[in-house]
Amino acid sequence: MDSQGVKPNSATHKIIIEGLCSEGKVEDAEAYFNCRKDESVEIYTAMVNGYCQAGLVEKSYELFCEISNQGDIAKESSGFKQLSK
Repeated sequence: MDSQGVKPNSATHKIIIEGLCSEGKVEDAEAYFNCRKDESVEIYTAMVNGYCQAGLVEKSYELFCEISNQGDIAKESSGFKQLSK
């Protein structure tokens, strides 16, 4: 995408992470997630869900806690608001 002058956005990153996770490539999704500078709630949610789908509940919880400590991100998501109660 970058080579064609198209800049990926949060939705693009989310779709890539979800796709990798749905194919069982959680490690690849995690690597992709970790090298993004995008800190949007969409990509965090995609990664939390991907961990859960793979049975990696502890990693999912750790990432959730990380998000919860970043007030701006947690405030954007009604799902995170519910989980943090």
